[in-house]
Amino acid sequence: MNSLMNAVKVLARRFQKVFQSRSPEEPTEVITSTAYYYRLTKIYVVTSSLIFLSLALVVPLDEGVPTPALTVVDSKRIPIQHPTGGIIKKAYVTEGQFVEAGSILIEFDEQASVANYEKAYSTLRNIELSIDAQEKLITDMKAIQASRRTQLRLAEERLSGLKSLMIDGFATVDQYNDQQTRVAELSVMVATSQSEFVRAVNQLSDFKNSANSARELMKLAKEEKDRGIILAPLSGQIINLKVQAEKAVVTSGQVLMELVPQKPELVLEAKISPTFIDRVKVGDLVSAKFSLFSHSPLLSIEAQVISVSSDITVETPNSPPYYLVRAQLTEDGKKQLGTRTMHAGMPAEVVIISERRTLAAYIFSPFLRRIQSALVEQ
Repeated sequence: MNSLMNAVKVLARRFQKVFQSRSPEEPTEVITSTAYYYRLTKIYVVTSSLIFLSLALVVPLDEGVPTPALTVVDSKRIPIQHPTGGIIKKAYVTEGQFVEAGSILIEFDEQASVANYEKAYSTLRNIELSIDAQEKLITDMKAIQASRRTQLRLAEERLSGLKSLMIDGFATVDQYNDQQTRVAELSVMVATSQSEFVRAVNQLSDFKNSANSARELMKLAKEEKDRGIILAPLSGQIINLKVQAEKAVVTSGQVLMELVPQKPELVLEAKISPTFIDRVKVGDLVSAKFSLFSHSPLLSIEAQVISVSSDITVETPNSPPYYLVRAQLTEDGKKQLGTRTMHAGMPAEVVIISERRTLAAYIFSPFLRRIQSALVEQ
């Protein structure tokens, strides 16, 4: 643009000189040469072409699948069930009531479960007392066994001394025989105490195994007792309340009610043609535009594909098949949304970004595919 303005100024000065050098009566002859402007135009065209080709070869562009989408509520109803069943003592909620997380929904009759828990606790306590007594007995038996071994060792030393004295004539045979009998008795007592000690250790091991089994039974009984009160897993609204009467019998796994989350997540659902499904996968970024945001109609919000249906869906025989793709706003997308509020049912135009290619790749890929297919021998 600056070069063009300079050329115009030069041309104006030339015309001014021509008119000043001739008198008004003298006829004016203007000779205009286009060589300079032709050269300038050629330089401009060549430079622009080189810049365009450089950008086409270097700058990547996003390739995506455009499709309309719809904002839907990603809230699955949570069924409230009891794993074992029982008799309802009291229902604390009604149909359509909003509850907070941790609120009591239904209380069951706990008499049987409490009795089972107390019985398991009593059994475990008795076994633990038996373990304490057995450990004390084993400690005493160790002391007795050590004492008897000491007595046996001393008796054997005395027997050896009496034998020497008997040979020298300083001890009688009766004394030697009595000591020999004492040594035999002590040997039997040591062997007996050892056998009793082993039996006591084995019995202690049995008590400990029984205690482990009793702990498991008590754990199960406590879980059954705790299941007597059903709490709300999260905040939401109660719907489809099926059982509310007191003394009603509930079977195992029966659905008592359903809970709809109070603040459900909103997701975008798009229908993708089978022609483009190979270009869409979980994790792809999505650019979403909501036309209902009147103050910012060109706002682009980032989302990410969270699921792709594994098979096509056909709603009616005359409708085209499609794959259902669901996308959720990313953290950056939530920041881009700002104070604006998404509502269920809002339409959006989304582009699922599948890959990035240069402009040259966009232009030459169809030709390369056509050449490749043309050169294949049939």
